[in-house]
Amino acid sequence: METLRVHGGLVGDLSRCLALDGEPPSEILPELKTLVCPVGSRDDETFATFVDDREDAGLPIELIEDIFPAGELEYRFSTLAGMEYVS
Repeated sequence: METLRVHGGLVGDLSRCLALDGEPPSEILPELKTLVCPVGSRDDETFATFVDDREDAGLPIELIEDIFPAGELEYRFSTLAGMEYVS
């Protein structure tokens, strides 16, 4: 995957997963070239560690901010517990 678009409701979970993974940066989404995230993610440095680690490993990624990075305001998922909403 060359481009990953992150919905605003998943930014915190994804940034924690990338920070806690413990794998070398070259092994986490090795084909990733662009990370599209909600406006403000660059200013609050949500993905700063991941972006810096990738750059240090010679695998820089472009961080792009977008108002609706995933194209939708809300997503609905069916789980065993019922419907889950991410907004």
